Amino acid sequence: MAFDIDRFMKQQFHPFPVAGSEPLKNAVGRGEIKKDDTVLVLNRGGESLAFWMYQMTYHHVAQGKLAGEPYIVNY
Repeated sequence: MAFDIDRFMKQQFHPFPVAGSEPLKNAVGRGEIKKDDTVLVLNRGGESLAFWMYQMTYHHVAQGKLAGEPYIVNY
């Protein structure tokens, strides 16, 4: 099967630009994220970020910086 360039769609998903974060326990404490919700966790250089799967199923791509280095995560 060959790659069909006519079926390729640019910018099909809107990336989620991560500008800041907060402790996960704060979002859970406010009830924005439930204790049994699924999160996607990224670890780098002793730092961690948790992405709420509800957001990731819409955006499919998140990007930002973690431990001073750029990252991109997709789902």
